[in-house]
Amino acid sequence: MPIEQALYDELERCLQDEPAACTARCPVHVDVPVLARHVARGEYAAAYALLQKHVPLAGAVCMVCDHPCTDACVRGGLDAAVSVGELERAAVAYGYKPFKRRFATAKTQGSVAVVGGGISGLSAAGELDRKGFAVELFEQADVLGGRLWSFEGTLVSHEYIERELEGFCALGITVRYGASLDAGRLEQLFATHAAVLLATGSWGDCVPVDATTYQSAGRPLFVAGRLLGDSSVIASASSGKRAAASVERYIKRLSLTAERAREGAYETLLDYDLSEAASLPRVQKTGTVYTQDEASSEASRCLLCTCDACTRACAHLRRYGKRPKSYGREVYTNENVIMGTRYANRMINSCTLCGLCEQRCTLGIGMTRLVAAARRSMVATEKMPPSAHDFALRDMAFSNSSACSLVLCPPELEASGDQPRYLFFPGCQLSAYSPEHVLSAYGFLRDRLPEGVAAMLGCCGAPARWAGRDGLLEEAVGTVRTHWERLGRPCVVCACPSCMDTFAQQLPEMRQVSLWELMSELGLPERSGHAGHAGGDAGDARDARDARDARDEPHGQQRALSIHDACSARGNAPLHEAVRLIAGRLGYRIDELPYTRDDAPCCGYGGLVYYADREQGRQFASERPLSGTNDLLVYCAMCRDLLVESGRRAFHLLDLVFGPPSQVPMAGALAAGGEPKSAEALATGGEPKRMPTLSERRVNRMECRRLLLRAVHAQDDDSASPCAPPTVDGMPLAVSPELLGLMEERLILMEDLADTIAAAENGTAACFAHKDDGSKLASLKKNDVTYWTHYRRDGDALLVLGAYSHRMGILRD
Repeated sequence: MPIEQALYDELERCLQDEPAACTARCPVHVDVPVLARHVARGEYAAAYALLQKHVPLAGAVCMVCDHPCTDACVRGGLDAAVSVGELERAAVAYGYKPFKRRFATAKTQGSVAVVGGGISGLSAAGELDRKGFAVELFEQADVLGGRLWSFEGTLVSHEYIERELEGFCALGITVRYGASLDAGRLEQLFATHAAVLLATGSWGDCVPVDATTYQSAGRPLFVAGRLLGDSSVIASASSGKRAAASVERYIKRLSLTAERAREGAYETLLDYDLSEAASLPRVQKTGTVYTQDEASSEASRCLLCTCDACTRACAHLRRYGKRPKSYGREVYTNENVIMGTRYANRMINSCTLCGLCEQRCTLGIGMTRLVAAARRSMVATEKMPPSAHDFALRDMAFSNSSACSLVLCPPELEASGDQPRYLFFPGCQLSAYSPEHVLSAYGFLRDRLPEGVAAMLGCCGAPARWAGRDGLLEEAVGTVRTHWERLGRPCVVCACPSCMDTFAQQLPEMRQVSLWELMSELGLPERSGHAGHAGGDAGDARDARDARDARDEPHGQQRALSIHDACSARGNAPLHEAVRLIAGRLGYRIDELPYTRDDAPCCGYGGLVYYADREQGRQFASERPLSGTNDLLVYCAMCRDLLVESGRRAFHLLDLVFGPPSQVPMAGALAAGGEPKSAEALATGGEPKRMPTLSERRVNRMECRRLLLRAVHAQDDDSASPCAPPTVDGMPLAVSPELLGLMEERLILMEDLADTIAAAENGTAACFAHKDDGSKLASLKKNDVTYWTHYRRDGDALLVLGAYSHRMGILRD
């Protein structure tokens, strides 16, 4: 299942190699951001070496350079352009080293006559000498340097000019002083040299010159310097280098015009975003040259312009040090490895597929499509690491199993035989976070939509889509399609943005609307408690608070919140507006974050990064809180949970609409304890519910099914309540908070512990027994994973001392 070449070609459009505006405007293309970085760090030798690489006679020319790069500096659009010319002068003053040729180049390429020993002639002669041409330089005066000497004493000292000319003469180029030139002498040079480069401003005849190649009238004559109209010192140096390049091509019989559009000064395609740049005043020099401290401070003003909008926004790209072009090339290499290690597997599985890179890119380039294709290819070629997504896919299967899934029509529709106009699909993650919220939201919809609302519990298939498992995705989507069509194709009301995104891609014919849009249109519900608002008795719900219409009596008291928009809601402006409208009606003031709405980053769950690369997932979640100080308001259950886990106060919108849900009634070692606070308490600083454990998420999904059946159809079976903590032979499992944390990292469920211990206790699995303390170490293979549990009896309970899992096989005789 090869990846389409077009996906790689798309990433090759990336501007990661596009130079900064200052570098592009510099006729000799000095990398100004690198220069500034060296100066800012006090690395003057490196700064001067960079200048010497690009600028002929750098020790003198950089002192008199007219720095057109400064005019191009994008910082000029914010406060004042960086004083690049002064940075160059500081680099020369504090980092100068005489030019030393490491080895002499064999002169095998032919002979060239250069007429004129000024800036452009010296530049051309140096370039040709370096490329292996035998250069003969003709200068009318008795000294080289040309108009460099006109700057002596004002911008550059005699010493600087002299030592640079000495360095040039040390190259070994033959110099003819006092050599005048007329038409006859020029013809003689044609006879004795393969080409002639005219770089003297004193030539009086009109010379027709090609603007691209600097060749004159098709002859082996090339022109540079002021004969081209160059009044700029650095432009003269550039024209000498460009004319030398044409001479080389001419002698080697190469195209004179191919790939020359970016020689000399040009306009970069890079459009640097100044929106996040802070204003800093230009540093004024106290002498003729910046002091080192002054130079460092001025260099620090440089924005180091590069096309990095995607990396600035994305923790994943920053972690791997990639931008789209280099990312695509690494994926290509990884995809085409025949023998050896596919080193990019982890990187590919650490992308959230959120599309923020594409959103931020000025060209609309992103990695989502390529990464998704790479994952599908890895699955098809059996190169996908099983551990990357296995737990998530098993969790999806559990959500769609008979223990959790449900299609429910209210009694009034069943009695009338009518089909529902709406189908509520809360999604597996909201069910895992709060069954009470699902029940309350369904009750609200039934109250406000008399046309009839059915409900469906299950997973939309997003985990399979993110994992590149097309077969599992089609199976999950096919189940939804079957039930949707059987119900008469009702409008699907989604509470989860990822469900909406999945359905939009996989079931485009399905009409859908977000719960938040409906809630903003229909008016907020009366806050009458949690479960029990679904049209029936909720049984385990807390006593309802006094009903009060949130629109008339907002409880937010204008407290400021910041909204963390779900990445899967990117491009869904109606959803964004609805969430903000609801928050406003509840009395909250919204302070927008720097990255919000369509620019919102992922929480770290998207693309199953939470399972494939927990460290990367945590980086996503931990960076988001740093972008603001307010409590965060979210409308995706996983966003809320991961932000809370990262240490930030984050609340789901339904926490404010209906009041916060209770903690999961699991075993004492797992429960955080304490009664949840009311919505009013949240408005004045209450604590958010902790993130449910993986085991609790499963319990919640089963509980959600039970509560809906009980509330709508009065079906109940308390004897099989899924909220009961797992036991072995009636003995509860005791797990310390520290071990529970390790189990979360290792993706081990409470039921995995119980199954392993039960197998050891009934003799169906082998175990090791410790003769001193009576503890046992038992193992059990479930599917492709082997679980190990260290435990011992502690009174009437089983104390779990350790838990581990792996995918290695155990060989037995």
